[in-house]
Amino acid sequence: MASAKPLLVVAVVATVVLAGCSGGQTTTTAPTADGPTTDPGTTTQGGGDAGGDSLDGVDTPSWMTGDGVNGTKLLSAHFGSLSDVGYRVETYQNSSGILSLERTGVQRVGANGNTVYEYDTVSSNGNSTTRAFVNDTWVLTESANETRSVYSDYRVGGGVSNLNISQQLVQYVRLGDYAVNRTYEVDGETRIEYVATEPADVRGAGAITSFDGRIVVNPDGRIYELGVAATQEAQYGNATTEFQFTLAAVGSGDVETPAWVSTARQQATTVDFGYEFNGSVLEITHEGGDAVAAGTQVVVTPQAGQGVAFAVLEESFEPGETMYVSSTGGRELNVSSSPPASPDSSLGSAIDLAVYGSDGEIVTRQALSVTTNGSVATVAPAGGPGVVAPFASGDGLVLANDGAVVRAAY
Repeated sequence: MASAKPLLVVAVVATVVLAGCSGGQTTTTAPTADGPTTDPGTTTQGGGDAGGDSLDGVDTPSWMTGDGVNGTKLLSAHFGSLSDVGYRVETYQNSSGILSLERTGVQRVGANGNTVYEYDTVSSNGNSTTRAFVNDTWVLTESANETRSVYSDYRVGGGVSNLNISQQLVQYVRLGDYAVNRTYEVDGETRIEYVATEPADVRGAGAITSFDGRIVVNPDGRIYELGVAATQEAQYGNATTEFQFTLAAVGSGDVETPAWVSTARQQATTVDFGYEFNGSVLEITHEGGDAVAAGTQVVVTPQAGQGVAFAVLEESFEPGETMYVSSTGGRELNVSSSPPASPDSSLGSAIDLAVYGSDGEIVTRQALSVTTNGSVATVAPAGGPGVVAPFASGDGLVLANDGAVVRAAY
């Protein structure tokens, strides 16, 4: 029986099964968010060597290679085509298996840079609603279920795309053997349709028993639709994943601050931290704000390789204090109020830091790397287009299996 790890890569999110994707050629009209297809376009045989497929008069884009569609390059082009404009994304997912769930989501991005995420989830663990508001420096979240609401209010370091589903999109592109199927027009704009009817020959796809995927983009790489339906074998039996991504509107203007944000700011632990990092020791200074309660968990994940290390604060962390975090060589971190004399081992040259309250509240999330002088750290962006840190289980926006899925894919 196949390992469960590859399954988690696929089962992270889910898509509606797409009619017409059962063969190398499809002649069905492509549904779009902008309206009906104005030109049925030219249908081109799919499958085979993707690099050899014709784009019906469209120059071959940078993300189309002899090995298929490059998800990272495609996502970079997608976000580049949407810079400085407002837009709305709608998603639907339905996953079965050991962690089954159904989730609908909406992401609204304003031309002013503000972003709002809203997710409604139904799972065996109960129903929940998660909302997030992001501007250029802060993330605020509200995660609510039948019994309680948890609020988070934390500063971001240079980027917040770790809050969206970019990494999942990259993985769905990577896992499918996509090839050009046809081109057509919507309101005078050319659309390129890619279709996959089987998994790609890549790491993490070995246990996939069926894969149907469809991507619709314009020549600039703007993704209008992405859908995947996959089945994968695992130790606990087959699991299915369905996922549908739709760019529902473009040019939707600014996004205002939601009313619930004021409650989040009052309820959440809000702190300004300063960081210095030399690869062996992470120095965290509490520069102001609320005290961080005892029982809070500090989690460090190396960006290169596997492994997570953590520690639980035995005392509160107050304004003006400094803590020093170092490795013990295992899964536990050493946290002290003074620098360690000789750290047991390195934390790594680049790490993801997360601090979680006992109720799952996010106190901070940062990506940190050592500067060239090897002594002082800079706060690196938490992610860029197509380069996204996975959520941990306390994030609220986590998609059931995200942490294991993204790490298992590399």
